[in-house]
Amino acid sequence: MNDKEWAIRRERMDKVHALLDGRAPNRVVLLIGRAYLYGGLERPLEELTDEDLLAEEFVGPKTVEAIRRVIPFPSSSCV
Repeated sequence: MNDKEWAIRRERMDKVHALLDGRAPNRVVLLIGRAYLYGGLERPLEELTDEDLLAEEFVGPKTVEAIRRVIPFPSSSCV
């Protein structure tokens, strides 16, 4: 992975920290931040469905629940 790709991943991670820091448990902030930095998450957190989040390693229902308290389910997926 080149420096530009790492910079993009770090920027995504920083956005997650800005959205969740102080509003969700620290373990959730760090876990999702790592998923953006090292995992497969690329889309903004506001656009991710529960299934997208649960597909990431170490993300479980309690983590998704903590995220949904801060960021509601994506409106495009609601019927």
